[in-house]
Amino acid sequence: MGKIFAHRGFSSYYPENSLEAIKESLKYDYIDGVEIDIRMTKDEKFVLIHNSSIDQVSNGEGLVNNYTLDELLKFNFGMNKLDYRVNYLKSFISKNGLTRRKMLRENKKHKYKITTLDKVLEVLNDKILLIEIKYNAGDKFNLEKFVKLIHKYKNKNILIQSFSKKIIKDLKIIDNKLKLGMLYSVYENDKINNNINFVSINSDVINNDILVSNLYNKRSINVWTVNYYKQFKKLVKNIDGKINDVNIITDYPNIIKKYLDKVNR
Repeated sequence: MGKIFAHRGFSSYYPENSLEAIKESLKYDYIDGVEIDIRMTKDEKFVLIHNSSIDQVSNGEGLVNNYTLDELLKFNFGMNKLDYRVNYLKSFISKNGLTRRKMLRENKKHKYKITTLDKVLEVLNDKILLIEIKYNAGDKFNLEKFVKLIHKYKNKNILIQSFSKKIIKDLKIIDNKLKLGMLYSVYENDKINNNINFVSINSDVINNDILVSNLYNKRSINVWTVNYYKQFKKLVKNIDGKINDVNIITDYPNIIKKYLDKVNR
């Protein structure tokens, strides 16, 4: 059976990429892994954040690379208004809606700090940690320092992915034992697949032809980001019902678990 990854932690309950979201996703047996995004600060600390800018996920503004960790810790990285409203409305069609709404209201009052990769690695249990290295042109990212940090936690199950082919190639050179994967928004046929362990591909792109192709065959395939029933139903159809042959990355792991259980009855 395919695995379920909590996208940016349990991001439908807590602010995305927060330590609280990570800890929440570690509580449930049906969640196999946690997906996070990391970038590097001005003082070369690895922090969890998706965008290169802090504007949309905090009460500050500017680029992550232009701040030190201590400076970033002064901002509140709470759930933004749009995500809060969407998750609050979705709670009304959930069996545990009252509990979710209470949690969301409490979270809204709480101030959340940006968290670091080493803090996540410290609390990580036996679940898989899927790390996406975010990189924009002009960004700084010290791969040697990153790998050195990962080496401190060799007992952890860590996967590393990126959209950047250069980053994956460079990581392979630094340590060819790392479990590496490429992220794709569209189908690509390139030789880098010979050097990777897995592929993460957009749910709108994946189909059965890709699933059985030589490039993707015998490699673990993650599908992102499947949040709603229509997306799930389309995915099942596009891969000819082979839903258990792929891993699903989702903001709503509890809901996806129910969909998978229904399909497998």
